[in-house]
Amino acid sequence: MESTCDEQGKESNLERVNKQEQCILSRLPVTSLLQSKFVCKEWLNLVQDPLLVSMHFSRATRNDPCLILHSDSPIRNQLYSLELSGLIKDDQRVKKICDPALPQFNVVGSCKGLLCLVDSSEENLLYVYNPFSRDYIMLPKSEELLNQSTVYGFGFSQTSNKFKVIQAVNPQRPRAPRRHQIGLLSFQAEVQILTLGSPAWRPLGKLPYRRIYQEPSQVLVCGRIHWSTSSGSDCPLISFDFEDEQFREVQKPDCRHWPNMDLVDFGGCLATVSKGYSNFEIWVMKEYDVKESWIKEFNIGNHVPRSLEEADWNSAKPFCNSKLDQNSSTNRVVGLLKNGKVLLEYNCRALVTYDPKDGTFKDLIFPGMPYWFEVVVHEGSTSTMDCLPREIILNILSRLPVTSLLQSKFVCKAWLNLVQDHLLVSMHFSRTTKNDPCLILHSDSPIRNQLYSLELSDFIKDDRRVKKIRDPVLPQFNVVGSCKGLLCLVDSSEENLLYVYNPFSRNYIMLPKSEEVLNQSTVYGFSFNQTTNKFKVIQAVNPHRTRAPRRRQIGLLSFQAEVQILTLGSPAWRTLGKLPYRRIYQEPSQVLVSGRIHWSASSGSDCPIISFDFEDEQFREVQKPDCRHWPNMDLVDFGGCLATVSKGYSNFEIWVMKEYDVKESWIKEFNIGNHVPRSLEEADWNSVKPFCNSKLDQNSSTNRVVGLLKNGKVLLEYNCRALVTYDPKDGTFKELIFPGMPYWFEVVVHEGSLNWIDTLLINDT
Repeated sequence: MESTCDEQGKESNLERVNKQEQCILSRLPVTSLLQSKFVCKEWLNLVQDPLLVSMHFSRATRNDPCLILHSDSPIRNQLYSLELSGLIKDDQRVKKICDPALPQFNVVGSCKGLLCLVDSSEENLLYVYNPFSRDYIMLPKSEELLNQSTVYGFGFSQTSNKFKVIQAVNPQRPRAPRRHQIGLLSFQAEVQILTLGSPAWRPLGKLPYRRIYQEPSQVLVCGRIHWSTSSGSDCPLISFDFEDEQFREVQKPDCRHWPNMDLVDFGGCLATVSKGYSNFEIWVMKEYDVKESWIKEFNIGNHVPRSLEEADWNSAKPFCNSKLDQNSSTNRVVGLLKNGKVLLEYNCRALVTYDPKDGTFKDLIFPGMPYWFEVVVHEGSTSTMDCLPREIILNILSRLPVTSLLQSKFVCKAWLNLVQDHLLVSMHFSRTTKNDPCLILHSDSPIRNQLYSLELSDFIKDDRRVKKIRDPVLPQFNVVGSCKGLLCLVDSSEENLLYVYNPFSRNYIMLPKSEEVLNQSTVYGFSFNQTTNKFKVIQAVNPHRTRAPRRRQIGLLSFQAEVQILTLGSPAWRTLGKLPYRRIYQEPSQVLVSGRIHWSASSGSDCPIISFDFEDEQFREVQKPDCRHWPNMDLVDFGGCLATVSKGYSNFEIWVMKEYDVKESWIKEFNIGNHVPRSLEEADWNSVKPFCNSKLDQNSSTNRVVGLLKNGKVLLEYNCRALVTYDPKDGTFKELIFPGMPYWFEVVVHEGSLNWIDTLLINDT
């Protein structure tokens, strides 16, 4: 009983903490919240919590709205935001919004933080778009719309908890097809409605009105959308209820200006505004659909904003026949602010507030305001984050881990472009090479062909964990090598397909197939040509097939090997001739030093080290050390120098070539004694095994030197089961154990990069 009470107490405390968190977060600007979802999965779940969404929106409606400025000049279809809320009253600025990729669009309306956009070209496509989270969907197309005059509405049904879009369409097309015009319908209009998530529009019948006028900004009051109409001598005010999907006429005011008035949402009440060049007479319906509640609230006199007096009207104009061009000679009431002031828009050029207490006007001028714009009242808010100079932003971002940078590309289109900036890619990779590398762990057990990453850099020294990488869809593969943040993978089945893959951005390409490779023993190399700025893959292939086809084995060639090379972006492999060596040995991990790839070889009594230069595409022999263990040694990239390692079960003798290709520079750097990692002593060798005949299975009984860390310690791998560092200063070993490490693995030294494979192929020949 006591334990049950304790558990209930913990649950209630947790609920209380969660509610407190949501209460605090609900007071933040929406973009600050949306940025926080990239912190971790828990924050993502918190930001997407329906209760937080509801609380945040509820608070947003109590403040002055965010204005969306739709601009058409000098660049077409640009969206900006202006926050009028007290949340950031000390930092009110107009900020560019990353708009969806539409060539031409008009804003239909705003509802609950979402915008409905219509493609104003001939296609008449509709989109629902969140201007701050930047996600959007395209709605199903209505074939009835093409070249039709259409009035739209966008709202929300509280009962079904669904967004809905309504459109009233003239069913008869004009004899001569003409450009689609929004806002005017001839008798009788065909009405259609779409519930978001439904596959198709539903017909609602016809409207018995001669004309329906689309307001400059959608008028959504009491869950209904409103339009002014004309039908013969009568000019009714009509509404559409998104709950029961019914049209109704609404009581209109008895004023001399009707029907020459616009409708407006005026502080949550339906209002009408007399049409005039610079004067406004505002009638407000205090109690919805009660005729007697209509009162004349304001009579605002003439005013010419200073920005209009000083404007050069010929310097920049909206695009001809655009909605902005059509409305550029009119003024309108935008709405009522929380402080009692009236917000006005003049000639799509100026924002002004009118204070009814003293009859004064104030021009609203903020940094970043576009030259021409049309205002859409929107319920949402923006963050206070400043824009830094590009050079400073790139300098800051270049110091972050590659995974953090790649996550940031989902923030918005601007951040995506920033992450793909060639200068940032170069700066980030330059800094990466100065730190300890990222290790790619290729695991083959218990699930085949899994990739993991382990960051050894000081970037995240307090949070080092092995993280699962989403690998490409290949049934079986081996890692050929790593270069400039990209991996080259080979399909280890009979197909011999090659792939180039960025394990962090997850994009990859399949390379052209070489018919010579099928069932052949092959040695591979993968590198980068600094002169041409191109990646290249080399393969040495035995041209003679075995009599009985057998499973291909990587790493051993018989005399003489046919050599082929492929430049990424090229359609086919090129032949480089034959190699005069009896055998070439593929190293456990690609050895790329001084722009050349290295292998140990055998040719009769001689056992040379050979290299391939990706600049001039030539093979050369490299001076080897005078040591008793040669040729029974592996090659390794040892802190940027070529090194050889004696083969032994658990001891290592390391020779390093301090000056490349200078025989006299070879020195015996380390002699590392026997060591058995604790994880090997405690291992149950029969519990889980690598797949039979896999590369991991073949190497599971050997140890190897992985490389040299920046702190001078040597990184070792034992039996594809344990990672160990050796400190030559005191001769001590330290086993590296991190959360998430696979049971079996083979290490690939990797430098994480932002390299985008698609951009590397542009203009390749």
